[in-house]
Amino acid sequence: MYTTLEYLEHHIKVKKSKKSPRGFFREIKLLVVIFVMSFVWMLLFTNAQLFFWIKDNNEIVNWNQETISTNNTVSLLLESEQEAKESFEEKQKELDSLILHYENNFNIIEKTPSMTTEQDLQQNMKSYDFDFNLLPPMDRLIVSKINLDVPLIDSKYKNEIDFTQGNFDEELENGVVKYPTTPQPWSEGNTLIFGHTSQEWRQKNPYWTVFSKMPDLNQWDTIKLIRWWNLYEYKIVEKIIVVPSKVDSQFQKYQWIWWDYVTLMGCYPLGRTDKRMMITAKRVG
Repeated sequence: MYTTLEYLEHHIKVKKSKKSPRGFFREIKLLVVIFVMSFVWMLLFTNAQLFFWIKDNNEIVNWNQETISTNNTVSLLLESEQEAKESFEEKQKELDSLILHYENNFNIIEKTPSMTTEQDLQQNMKSYDFDFNLLPPMDRLIVSKINLDVPLIDSKYKNEIDFTQGNFDEELENGVVKYPTTPQPWSEGNTLIFGHTSQEWRQKNPYWTVFSKMPDLNQWDTIKLIRWWNLYEYKIVEKIIVVPSKVDSQFQKYQWIWWDYVTLMGCYPLGRTDKRMMITAKRVG
């Protein structure tokens, strides 16, 4: 039997195509081993810190407990609240002790409400002080006998000294005028107040006749002044008629006496300016 080159090549190819199953499984097993070893190596490499860091379970637990107790905000708040509660209770005990001390030493007895508010008001009405200032806010001159209740005006002329000079028509359109440089009602001296007594046909002033009834006043009649929310009461001590040149001397008569006086002055007789009527009153009280 002759063997040719072609026969050998064909025989080798047939052998290669017919491998044994045992060799195939051996290759599969080798691949599995290689894969498992690679997986284990990667697991150890990537988690080496986990395997080598945890040496003692108890040490980690203790460390976690210490961290929670020192850094946990909730626990800190609870501790702070407990401290505040204890401090409040201590202060409350001190306050109760102080109240008890005052009750024992000063006979302080808590009043229990045994009646309604209305009943309490009715029972204690006589002891209440209804001292209200009902005076009007504007300064006024009041003479009840002649039905006089008019505004008391301050003059804008602050340095006028001569009683016979000065034009006060603007102020006299609003009431009677306290003469400048004369003292206030509550101070010692003589407060001079003047006003018109008759109506001139050219003028339209509601206060032109404000002092027209001055002649009806007599000694001991009452004159009242409201000045800066205070009421001052006077009793008439003198009524006199003088010429304009004697006004100053009559005023000075009461200016330097140690007491408070007020003098009302108006023209006399009615409708003329020849003379002046001056009524002086002394403050009561």
